[in-house]
Amino acid sequence: MRKLAFLIITFLSSIFGQAQVTETSVKLEDALLWEVSGNGLQKSSYLLGTMHTVEFSFMFDSIPGIRKALSAVEQVATEIDMMALDSIRRKTPYGSDDCFLMPSDTTYSMLYSAKDFSYVDSVLSAGNARYAKRTPAFWQDIYASYNLSLRSSKQKKKEMTMDYFVLQFAHSSSKKTFFLETIEEIANKDKKAHISRYEAGLKEQASKLLFILKNADMIYNIYDQMDSIYRARKLSQFNYEDLTKKLVAVASDGQVMEFDEKANDFLNKHHSILVKERNNSWMLKIPALINRDPTLIAVGAMHLTGDVGLINQLRKMGYTVKPVE
Repeated sequence: MRKLAFLIITFLSSIFGQAQVTETSVKLEDALLWEVSGNGLQKSSYLLGTMHTVEFSFMFDSIPGIRKALSAVEQVATEIDMMALDSIRRKTPYGSDDCFLMPSDTTYSMLYSAKDFSYVDSVLSAGNARYAKRTPAFWQDIYASYNLSLRSSKQKKKEMTMDYFVLQFAHSSSKKTFFLETIEEIANKDKKAHISRYEAGLKEQASKLLFILKNADMIYNIYDQMDSIYRARKLSQFNYEDLTKKLVAVASDGQVMEFDEKANDFLNKHHSILVKERNNSWMLKIPALINRDPTLIAVGAMHLTGDVGLINQLRKMGYTVKPVE
């Protein structure tokens, strides 16, 4: 069960850069675009819940009011500068940190049985002939993300994602752009959230990597379930209780399973760093932004839900936040 919890958290990290965990339930309507008004605002601002793998055309096909919102706002705020991130990825070799590097006295063949090593070697060497220079933990997210990207590219035509489009739209429309955090800030939070992965023994890392490589279909099924919920605009289901039950049911073929204490601790830590801390930090900036000019705030949909979600936090501050229909 611990590996199942690990697989789900790895999946959520790859798709959203975030995860959910138990928190006070907040009932929300099913909508991805929300209008923010009241509390002294002269003009409305908007919250857009995105999914970082979904193509931008989905907004115009399926999110009521998006054209009006894009036209009405004078500035756009996103999680990070996606354009700068792309440039950094092209210029900077990924995985240069020491924690990513394999010890010189250890080889992958030492971590697996002969049969398992043969399988892992065939998969990893096909993607990178020099894979053995990095630890198994390094390849966990890489292959979860790769499998999902491959799945996505086979399912639909290549389009820029929603988040990237919103940023590009702002540039082309001469609207001001703001970023709720820097690339360095999110990189540090991500490293902090996943440091336990690299602190685990190499044999444990290797076992989890093998689990990911052998369960690509399970990852696909989890992705399909999440993608389906998002495209149905079921924000009310983007809460810990409903979402985790659905993902566990998909991953375990409908079996009733519960996370053990260690798995729950992992989920709690991950959520605190990548959701709660980020939301609270963003809320130090959002009121000033929306009071200055009408703003479209585009963030992952999971950041909108729950007690620490942006919708609830804005409501607690006195703003009226209602779905756009």
